[in-house]
Amino acid sequence: MTYVDLNPIRAGIENDTYDSDFTSIQQRLFDYADTQQTPRKHTDALTGRIEKQQALKQEQGLEELPEAPLMPFDGSSHTDIHIALPFTREDYLQLVDVTGRIIRNDKRGYIPEYIPNVVSRLGIKPDQWIEHIQHFGKSYGACIGGVEAIADYAGKSGRHWCKGISHTVRCYRDAA
Repeated sequence: MTYVDLNPIRAGIENDTYDSDFTSIQQRLFDYADTQQTPRKHTDALTGRIEKQQALKQEQGLEELPEAPLMPFDGSSHTDIHIALPFTREDYLQLVDVTGRIIRNDKRGYIPEYIPNVVSRLGIKPDQWIEHIQHFGKSYGACIGGVEAIADYAGKSGRHWCKGISHTVRCYRDAA
């Protein structure tokens, strides 16, 4: 997934995952920013790019074609890989960001140092992030993510609720 998400950057077409149109990483960043209290300038940039993509799809007559949903994340190593990815969304965003910053002689592009890392742009404060991951086993059950993502996962897995919603609200309450 990381390899594919970094293709526009490695090819030298884009400098940043936020600008990598039609990639799952950009969609995941947009979905995350949309559900969190992310600093507005980053949300606005993503929203603008997604709106341009939707307009292009409409112009090309592609808006009626169904889009496959992105696989959800689940921090539990016990989850069936066909149901969810076995790590947290935040871990994946960090993985893509760190991997994209590695300079490779066999590739044209990389994420430049002057671009802030994705975790800080999403408004995640370091102390909240540490609490979020330190208490993972106690605070979360079958999945981890934003309130809507946890509720969505619960519904898809036939549950009425999943442990972790109140912790997510506390952890990211003032992340802006």
